[in-house]
Amino acid sequence: MGWLNRRRHIEPESPGHNDVLTVIPIEHDVSQGGDAAAFASWLYANLMSTPAAIQQHRAAVEFVWEGYSHDPRELWDIPEVVAFNRDLNQRWPCSLYFLHPDSNSMLVMVFSLLGATLVREPVAGRAVSRVDRRALSELISTNWEPTLRKVAGLAGVPDALVEDMLQSATSRFLY
Repeated sequence: MGWLNRRRHIEPESPGHNDVLTVIPIEHDVSQGGDAAAFASWLYANLMSTPAAIQQHRAAVEFVWEGYSHDPRELWDIPEVVAFNRDLNQRWPCSLYFLHPDSNSMLVMVFSLLGATLVREPVAGRAVSRVDRRALSELISTNWEPTLRKVAGLAGVPDALVEDMLQSATSRFLY
């Protein structure tokens, strides 16, 4: 069983600005298929249908990849999950806005998208994955930041809050 399966999903102190966490399962057969088109369409229809829906789900979503609890690998080490997550990011690059910043979902998405740039090394006899800071910085600035600004603009989120979200993501993973 991978580390994520042993980790609590969200710390109980405040899952989001409105204290409501939306947990969305990604069924095993969906992630195994590698095509995220239908799932991305569902996310657009249900999380982004109105400015109010966009605002309601800001930093309040957790994905749960079902059917992997008995797999000893981390989710970002399973090729089918990585392929699905990359396809999802191409179709719905909104993770930084919607996923809870401290969620397993955010970690899995980041590690899946960084893939080959993850630095894997043994630490005290245990394999550890480390984030390549330049690759993550590029992911945030070229992929997620423009989408974050666009989605936040649709919901009328103040610029100061958008800057806080970007700074939070950057400091969480880069410092």
